[in-house]
Amino acid sequence: MQRWESTGQTQSILFAVLERNHKPAMGNTAGMVSELREHFAQFGHVRKCIVPFDKDTGFHRGMGWIQFSSEEELQNALQQENHVIDGVKLHVQAQRPKVLQGDQTSDEEKDF
Repeated sequence: MQRWESTGQTQSILFAVLERNHKPAMGNTAGMVSELREHFAQFGHVRKCIVPFDKDTGFHRGMGWIQFSSEEELQNALQQENHVIDGVKLHVQAQRPKVLQGDQTSDEEKDF
């Protein structure tokens, strides 16, 4: 089970969902993690990107969580009306941190 780290700071987490009709269009889970990270980096520093996947198919489930370094960066992303990756529209909203369950792929930036 993966958990968001509690750093004592506000957890600036964005929840993104692909339109249902386009779920397979973005390919495998690792590809979706890279695409989400690249897209949302234009709004600020992406600390972590988590994408749940179906362990039977290896493909993502059409959603993911993006953690920014600050609340301001999260708000920058939320202010944009349309988020589109490779022609696929994403529906986004802010989300409070909680325990994520199930199988997922994480692309977490490590602080050293």
